[in-house]
Amino acid sequence: MAPERHGKGLRALCPECGYVPITDDSLNILVPDVDWLLKRMRQALGMDQRQDSSALVDGVMWKVGDIPEGKTRRRRVVFARRLTDPSTHRAVLKAFNDHIEKDNGVVICTASRSANPLEHLSLPYVHLAELFRWRAGKLELDDGLWQWCLKPAHLRNHERSSVFFEGFRTAIVDGEQFTFGATQAEFWEHMEGLGGSKAHKTTIMSHTQSNQESPRELFRHNADHLRAFERLVDHDDEGFYWLKPT
Repeated sequence: MAPERHGKGLRALCPECGYVPITDDSLNILVPDVDWLLKRMRQALGMDQRQDSSALVDGVMWKVGDIPEGKTRRRRVVFARRLTDPSTHRAVLKAFNDHIEKDNGVVICTASRSANPLEHLSLPYVHLAELFRWRAGKLELDDGLWQWCLKPAHLRNHERSSVFFEGFRTAIVDGEQFTFGATQAEFWEHMEGLGGSKAHKTTIMSHTQSNQESPRELFRHNADHLRAFERLVDHDDEGFYWLKPT
């Protein structure tokens, strides 16, 4: 939990002892318990608890564990911090080359995506606080974001959205939340993947495998859904659709 103001100071929620005050002295001795965090990440990701995490770059990057995919393939999940420190950059790149197959890993990090020094690698990169929430004494996984991480690179053709969440089933527009069905979510994911470009309605409807004639037909049966569609989507008389800038 993020620190919160309490009286004239700050406090934070400790999973073991409840709320504790944050003082200058406590900040000076604060050391993250990486082993504790790695264990709970393995639990949230449903990894075999017989797996052990290991350091790939001391104090900077760790293997959380491996996710089996099919009979022979495994996807490696790593946790990293201080990636923007120039002194560790070479060691981090070497660790990726030595320990992670190309296009076959997920990077969980404490640095924001805008500060990602690994953009040249075709690996999903997610912030720790985006992927997990601390609830009821454990980490809970954002399943929608995790499924995005597991997609092949050529299908992961859009940035993490600031509007859509939970596998495009939820959108937050001007502070208002909307919830969509599976076919509507496929529409939103396809449109987001266009990166602001236009697509013709025949292509869009084919992608969603819908029998409807146009994207608007997917939303018109529910007033809230239609309102969200009209706030987020624009089109022209030739049948091309695109997402409005948000």
